[in-house]
Amino acid sequence: MINLRFLLLFLFPLSLTLTAQRDWDNVPIAPNAGSGRVWELQEAVSDDFNYTFEATMNRANFGPPGQAAKWYNQYHDQPDGRPNTFPGPGPTIWTRDHVSVSGGTLNIIASRIRGEAKIVNNVQTYDAASRSGCMTSLNRVIYPVYAEARVQIMNSMLASDVWLLSPDDTQEIDIIEAYGGTRDDGRNQFFAERIHLSHHVFIRQPFRDYQPRNINSFWRRRAVSQWGGRTVNIGVYWVPPTRLEYYIDGQLQRIVHNNAVESRLIDETFQATYPAGVTSTGANRRITF
Repeated sequence: MINLRFLLLFLFPLSLTLTAQRDWDNVPIAPNAGSGRVWELQEAVSDDFNYTFEATMNRANFGPPGQAAKWYNQYHDQPDGRPNTFPGPGPTIWTRDHVSVSGGTLNIIASRIRGEAKIVNNVQTYDAASRSGCMTSLNRVIYPVYAEARVQIMNSMLASDVWLLSPDDTQEIDIIEAYGGTRDDGRNQFFAERIHLSHHVFIRQPFRDYQPRNINSFWRRRAVSQWGGRTVNIGVYWVPPTRLEYYIDGQLQRIVHNNAVESRLIDETFQATYPAGVTSTGANRRITF
């Protein structure tokens, strides 16, 4: 079984400061709020997970005791409020009892049952399956917003992800997407030593997945050969609709503004590019186990 643990905080640029003692109080806010503005913590979507939530196969809302619930232990509902039947991308099967809170962390685990295949609508879609937790906020955010997560990346080829996702599943901002394990044969070395900083625009029928991506979206840090097992603070400042700024451990690493991209390279210099987008379809994606 693989364990993934998160500590999340989300911050908005408004007009107040807070003095409550929280785990992130001594973590500086990386982006400057701008002249005449300060950052205000938004409690409804912020959590340091200093409580206990027991894993359950039932749908459950959870959050700090004495406060309104903040999360539920499955993929997000449809825009009209109905439960979403999407079981997970590729061979993933999202499983409610793979989400829990203990010891000051949110625990998202992954597991496999030997011989299990993924079956959707009575059709076998993959000959192997990966069970994983997924949780969703009960509240929404909109720009301008700075969202930051403290994440321990799995030592696995499975993805460690924190997303901002539109209710209709057509717009996705990846706060972090990392595949931290090399696997025994080293086949995942390229991804294990990089963190993917990107976003998606989806067309669902027929399926298209657009990303304004180039090689610099796979960010590297000098002397890090594998992210699995490491803990990072990683955030995205969503400024206006078309500008994203990515920060890792308090340092600006990448800016995407319309079709213009500026990325910090492994030698600490910045490179500006205008990369073409990459569009994929369900027909040209392949999962290897």
